[in-house]
Amino acid sequence: MGLLGLSATGVVIAGPSSAQAATGSATSSTTSSGTSTGTGAVTSVMVTFAAPHPHRLRALAQRRGIDRRERAARVARLLPSPAVRRHAARSLRARGFTITQQTPWSLTATASAAAVRDAFGARPTSPTASYATTPAFLGDGVDAVLPSSAAAGEVMPLNTVLSGSDFRSAYSGGTSSGQSLTGQSASSRTIATLQFSSYNTSDITNYATANGLAQPNLTRVDVGTTNTDTSGSVEVALDQESILSTAPTAKQRVYVATNSSDNWVPLLNRIRTDAASDTSIVALSISWGMCETGSRGTVNSAFATNIDNALASLSAAGVTIFAASGDSGLYCPTTGGTSVTLPASSPNVVAVGGTTLTRTGSNWLDSTWSCASAQTCLSNGGAGGGQSVLFARPTWQTNTLSGSYAAGSNRLVPDISAIGDPSTGFRVLNQGAWGTYGGTSLSAPVAASLFTDALAESSISSSTRPGDIHQALYGSYQTSRSSVFRDVTSGQIGAAADSSLPTCAGDGYDVASGLGAVQWPALIARLGQTTTDAPVATAATSCPVAATTTSTTTTSTPGPTAHVTVTVGRHRGHRARVFASWSTVARSTLGLATTRVVVTDLTSHRVLLRTSGQTGVRSVLARVGHRLRVVVTPRDVAGKGTSVSTTRRVR
Repeated sequence: MGLLGLSATGVVIAGPSSAQAATGSATSSTTSSGTSTGTGAVTSVMVTFAAPHPHRLRALAQRRGIDRRERAARVARLLPSPAVRRHAARSLRARGFTITQQTPWSLTATASAAAVRDAFGARPTSPTASYATTPAFLGDGVDAVLPSSAAAGEVMPLNTVLSGSDFRSAYSGGTSSGQSLTGQSASSRTIATLQFSSYNTSDITNYATANGLAQPNLTRVDVGTTNTDTSGSVEVALDQESILSTAPTAKQRVYVATNSSDNWVPLLNRIRTDAASDTSIVALSISWGMCETGSRGTVNSAFATNIDNALASLSAAGVTIFAASGDSGLYCPTTGGTSVTLPASSPNVVAVGGTTLTRTGSNWLDSTWSCASAQTCLSNGGAGGGQSVLFARPTWQTNTLSGSYAAGSNRLVPDISAIGDPSTGFRVLNQGAWGTYGGTSLSAPVAASLFTDALAESSISSSTRPGDIHQALYGSYQTSRSSVFRDVTSGQIGAAADSSLPTCAGDGYDVASGLGAVQWPALIARLGQTTTDAPVATAATSCPVAATTTSTTTTSTPGPTAHVTVTVGRHRGHRARVFASWSTVARSTLGLATTRVVVTDLTSHRVLLRTSGQTGVRSVLARVGHRLRVVVTPRDVAGKGTSVSTTRRVR
C-alpha cells in the first residue's frame, strides 16, 4: 500500500518497512525535537493560540455570496490577534528564547532546557500532554504550551487498474460506456496538495507523455526549510498523477514542508494566505494523517485544536478540503488499537473513505474496501472509519443520521467514499518505476479532482468557491439521496467486537463508507442546501454490533434514564471551572450495567471529559463564551437506556 509511518519524535518516516525506518529516524531527530534533557541542550516548545471567535469562523465557512476581498478581510478579523502573538513572542525573547517559526495559530521557540524549565516547569511526562501551566507572562489568548513535535502523535501518509476517465464516468452519473464529466473545463481552477516529502519532478511529466495528456500546470511551494528527502515520493506521485488523470486541465499547487508534525499549521496557513489572493484555489487534498490514538497515546487536544483552527480558517477562505480517512479499517497501523485519523476527523474536512470500484455491465458498483478483522485490516488494508475521540459530532451529522448512528456525541468518519482498493487502483510512475497503488491516498485526490471538474462544468462562476460543503452533502442525503449518492451496501472495516458501532456497510450512512459514493454534478447543483431537523431513516444493517451493546432481552420495560445539571464556578482569566453532576434513575428491576458521561466543547469541537459512574460530580476547565454539552448515557444489563443531555454556555 505504500504506507508510511512516524518515528517516536514526530518525524515522518517512509519506505517499504516503516518499522525498519523508524529505528534510524528516531535517533537522528532527537536533538531537533527537543527530547534531550541536559541544561545546555536546545529544546523546542510550541505556543498555540485560541480562536477568539470560533463559532463565527465556522459560520463563515458556510456563508455563500461573499466576494474574495470581503471573505479574506472577515477571515483576518477572526484569526488570533497580531497583538496577542507579538506579546507572546516578545515575552519569550525576553527570557532567552529564539522564535523559529510563526503562524497566526502558533509559534515555535527554542531555548536551553534550563530556560524552558524555568519558564514552563517540568517537561510533561506523557508525550501527548501540554505543560501543566500556561504562564501569565504569555498574556491572554494563549491556548496551550506543547513540547514541540512530541505533542503531535504519529503522522503517516494514508496510502487497480483504472484511470481518470473511469473515475469521471463512475462518479458523475455516467456509465462505463459514456461519461458525464469531460475534465476539460477546469483550467481556471487550482487543486492544492499538502506534502511532507519531496519528489522527482520528472515523474509527472513522463506520466503525462506516457498517457497522452498535456503537460501539467504545476507549481511547487516550499514552506520553511526546503525538503529534499524523497523517501515518501510515492504519496506525492499518487496525488499529482491521479489529479492530472482525473482533472487534466486543472492547475496544481504542491505545498511541501520537511517531515515534522510541527509543519501542519505552517503548511495550512500558507495555503490560506495564497487562497486569499488567488481565487483559483478551490480544493485541497490531504493524503497524510496521524492516528488520534497512537503509540504515544491520544493526540494532544490543544495540538488537534490548533490544526482544526487552521483548517477552519482555510475553509472559511473558500477552499474545500478533502482528507484520506486511513488504510487500516477501524485500526491504527502503529498500535493495532482502534482509532480514526487526524485531520480526516476534523469537522472542517470532508473525510474520504475507500471503495472497491467495479464495472457491472454498463454501470458501476462501489463496495467497501473491505477487511474483516484487526489482523487482515492491518496486514492487507481496508477503508478507514470510526468515531473520533477528539471532536464533537457536528450538527449536520446529528440532524441527519439515525438508526445505529443516532446515539453518541462524537464526529463520525468518513463523510463519503471513492475508489481506494489497490486491487482496482491506479497506475503510478514513481522514481522512474511503474507500480499500481491505492488506499484512501487515492480516494482523497480523486474526490478533490471530481469536485473541481464538476464545479468547472457547472454554471457557477469561476470566482465562486464553495468552501465547506458538509451542509450540501448531508442536506442532499436527506432530500435527494438516490440522485446524489450511490449507496455502498457491502463490505466491512473490522471485527464487530472491536466497535460499539456496526462495522459493515448497510443501507444509508455507515462508518464503512460514509454517505456513499458522490455523483458530483448532482451534488454541485445542490450547493447551499441545508439540513433539516428530521433524521433520515436508516434500515438496520445486517452487520452485527459488539456483544456489549446488543440487547439480550425482549422485555418492554423501560431502560434507565438520568438527571444532569451543569454549573459554572470561579473564573480564572478567560477560563472558568465548570461542574457537571449526574445521577442515574432506574425505571425497571433490571440491574444497571454502565453509565457513560461525555462533556464536549461545542464551540471548539473538543471532548473535554469522558468518565463513567451511576452518580458523580466532575469538573472541567472551559473557555468563557464557549458552549458545553454534557451527555449522560445509562444502560441496563439488557442494553437499554435513555441518553440525557444538557447544553450550557460558559459565562
